[in-house]
Amino acid sequence: MDSPTSSLSRWRAARKAVACAALACMLASCTTTATDADTGAHTDTTSVDRTTPDSVALDAERTDATDRDSSDLDASSSDSSDFDAQRFDGTSPDSTATDSARSDVLGEDGATLDARSLEVCGTLEVARAARETGSAFILPMDFGLVGDTPTNPTRSTVSILEDGVALGPAHSAHATIRATGRGTFSHWGNSLYFSASDNSDPRSNGRRYTWAAPSCWRPRPITVRDVAAIQTIYGTFQSHNQRVVRTRDGTFLSYLRRRTDSAEAHWVLARSTDDGLSWSTVREGMHGTNAPSLETDSADALYVVHSDWRTDQTGPGYFYRYNAGSLAAPAVEQSIPNGTGSKFTTCWDAFRSRLYVLTFWDELPRNFFTIRPDGSVERALRLYAPGPRGAVQYPHCKVIGSDLYVAWTTDPVGSAPMGLNYRDIHFVLSRDGGASWVRGPWNLAPLTLPITADETGPATQVVLPDELDTNTWLSNFVPTARSLHLMYYAAAPLNRQHAVRFDLSTGARSIDRQPRWLGNGHGLRTLDGFFVDDTARSGLLFAVGAGEDGRLTVLATSDDGQTWFDFAVGPAPVAGRALYAIAGSRSVSSDGFILGAYTAQDVSATMDHRVQYFTVDTRGVARR
Repeated sequence: MDSPTSSLSRWRAARKAVACAALACMLASCTTTATDADTGAHTDTTSVDRTTPDSVALDAERTDATDRDSSDLDASSSDSSDFDAQRFDGTSPDSTATDSARSDVLGEDGATLDARSLEVCGTLEVARAARETGSAFILPMDFGLVGDTPTNPTRSTVSILEDGVALGPAHSAHATIRATGRGTFSHWGNSLYFSASDNSDPRSNGRRYTWAAPSCWRPRPITVRDVAAIQTIYGTFQSHNQRVVRTRDGTFLSYLRRRTDSAEAHWVLARSTDDGLSWSTVREGMHGTNAPSLETDSADALYVVHSDWRTDQTGPGYFYRYNAGSLAAPAVEQSIPNGTGSKFTTCWDAFRSRLYVLTFWDELPRNFFTIRPDGSVERALRLYAPGPRGAVQYPHCKVIGSDLYVAWTTDPVGSAPMGLNYRDIHFVLSRDGGASWVRGPWNLAPLTLPITADETGPATQVVLPDELDTNTWLSNFVPTARSLHLMYYAAAPLNRQHAVRFDLSTGARSIDRQPRWLGNGHGLRTLDGFFVDDTARSGLLFAVGAGEDGRLTVLATSDDGQTWFDFAVGPAPVAGRALYAIAGSRSVSSDGFILGAYTAQDVSATMDHRVQYFTVDTRGVARR
């Protein structure tokens, strides 16, 4: 497909057929329902990572600064040796509790509610609970419903059931839960303090714990519409760049219609003014490229970038700028010398009014470009270089304020286990628009360029030590005010879906939800997907990808990733089709929608592949 000019390029090109086969295998594993076999016997378990020195247990975190009673939580008094999640062992200790201890639930007004009048909303992940003190256990959990607070201590309408029988009373003082237990509980903020009916360990007593409410939070629907029939499985390749944006001129989407054997691709920039019901072509072309990357600015200008590797790896990239209200032809059309690469990404820096372009060619003297709005190259440098064990394969970039973050997935260099196509994941930070680079805000020591791309280099490593010889793939990442969130998948034999949070003040891996990433009913298990940051408007961060049941799924967090809840779920999977390269806009649109697209790959003999566009209505969801 490529015409590499270096020995390393030739070696990597030779691996491409193997990588494609592995990609198809990984994708299949990420769009099927999780079972005991394919989750490594960790079904219904979300582990707390303790394999790295800077890891902080999710279960040890607190979202409530003030406890329900005067004896505030003291983390040092918790049984820290009991924090690790345990799997159900099927045993059931002798119980001395009577059903009367579990018969009633106190509602918001203090009245007794009949548990039969409640609607069961979901199952509690009690394996993630941590022993707090005495009989009390604590489970970080966003029910999608508001919890009790110091000013409104009976606000929650959540009820807890043990084997279908209601526990209670609700709204119990945390001192009572610790000292007495016997089914008392408290939904406090985004945490559940609770006890078993007989004060046994709910993580290992073999009972099923569910939650109910007078009215459950219902995941919103996802609207899916066909865009075009295509003749390639790579229509929306991949999730490392942005291919859907919305401006005052409509919604724009890029995709490939077909690809030839020589890697020449027919790409399309499409526009819809009726929310995806119909699409017109703004521009199309034939180049050696994947689907162009799209960006916008505050004036609603549209920036389009693609590559052209038909000649060799030193070929140009292409830059187009369409001004708002003028789509007949681009206001600017420029080439980017040496800006080609089959894997490339872009991000817009609103603080500096600059566009960043990165390619995966880490052997070349330039793979990072700063582009002015007029298309001229302000800076071109070699940001990263191959290491002895890995080279950049999929670059990502995101800007928050004046900070530019770059992350990447590597492929192996040299001898590697059979079937290993993607080795590890790293990220770095620039605070001056790409002129200099550091590990992160917690370590501002300058890094020498080019940065060695693998684990032998100085960039912050994301994957766990035991995942270096496993296919690991960064789907997407997003920085927020205090944290850096990453979604990645570690393939067989580990089969771990990760939702990782790094603390930007310390560099600590403060949360790692794996091997499953669950909301309050649905979970993500996705090779590709993306984050949507709406924290400034609604306080929510969204994660979009393929669900464990194969449906398009959106989870949301209101507490910076400590807990997640089901926000939206798409239609049931269509037999013979697989969701591939799920990507979309990094921000909620100005009118309140999540926007995305994917390739609906036809795995049957008909090969009827389609590009599909989807939207999720987020209006009216600010809950805290």
